[in-house]
Parts: sequence; C-alpha cells; structure tokens
Amino acid sequence: MNTISKTLQLHELLEEMASSLNYIEGLHHHSTLVHECSVSKYMYHFAKSLNMNEEESARISFVGKFHDIGKVKLSPSLLDKPTPLTSPQRKEIEQHSEIGTA
Repeated sequence: MNTISKTLQLHELLEEMASSLNYIEGLHHHSTLVHECSVSKYMYHFAKSLNMNEEESARISFVGKFHDIGKVKLSPSLLDKPTPLTSPQRKEIEQHSEIGTA
C-alpha cells in the first residue's frame, strides 16, 4: 500500500471516529453538539476569510467539532441548569477544557 492510500485510509478513519464522537456527544447533550457544529462551521468560514486553502480550513473546522468534548463528563442537568450556577458548579463547568484534554 502506498503513502497516499495510507493517508486516505487514516483520514477516513479519523472522520469515522469524529462522527462517532459527535454521535455520543449528541446522545449525552444535544445542545453541546449543536453548539460545536456551529463553531465548526464558523471556524471554517473564518479560515477561508483568512485565505487559507481548503485543506487548512477543513482541518480547522474539524477541530471546532471537539472544542467542548470535555462536557461529556459533565451532568446534562448541570449544563442545562436554568438558574444561576453556584460557585462550585461554575468551577466544574470551567474544567471541561481540562477534562477534554485528559
């Protein structure tokens, strides 16, 4: 198998993994999934506005899909809380980026 074929297979695998992760996120908390998809779309258009090529723009868009991945470890009731957060709750939500990189 040549390098181009391996690269294409890796790209397809990453896309499948991304799709699976987005599906899991949607099951856990639909609003977070919708937000991440919106951020991904805006990041793509922003990259294009900076005259980035299609590959770079797509890569940046891809990352946008996962910027809140750590929220899958948070309770949906906390994410949807209609009243102001307590200090401990705010700290828990603020840790989602650290959780996502762990």
